[in-house]
Amino acid sequence: MEDKRYDPYTGYEIKEEDSTQKYNAQNDNPYRQYRYEDDHTEQPQQEQTSGIAIATMILGIIAVVCMVSCCCTPLAIILGIAAIICFIVTPKVNETRGTKAKAGLICGIIAIIGSIILITVFVINVFLSADFQNEMKEFDTNYDKYTEQMDDTI
Repeated sequence: MEDKRYDPYTGYEIKEEDSTQKYNAQNDNPYRQYRYEDDHTEQPQQEQTSGIAIATMILGIIAVVCMVSCCCTPLAIILGIAAIICFIVTPKVNETRGTKAKAGLICGIIAIIGSIILITVFVINVFLSADFQNEMKEFDTNYDKYTEQMDDTI
């Protein structure tokens, strides 16, 4: 049984070449003793993701979660703006930014627009409610009585 040897840096299996094999002009190093199993097969390159791209995605997701919860809607606007700024700062790899950075940008924009819509609906709902209208009428009548009693004409 033959022992397999592995390169400690790459993890590829090392196969010894036949000593009778002659080197031709295609070999870049005639003194090379070992041949890697995967020398001639191209490995698909994984997309390099920067830490800022991951931060963009995390900020965008947290912004969307804050938008949905009623008490943290203003915080969602701040986190959405932070996600957009992180997207702008994210370095480009091969003339594009990563998919994680794009996902963070989209989530940040959705959080900002959704938060503004939710705050607007809330404010309009408060102003159009019957209780608010009754309180405003009562305030007007009390204000008129107060100004009549405290007439400070000189």
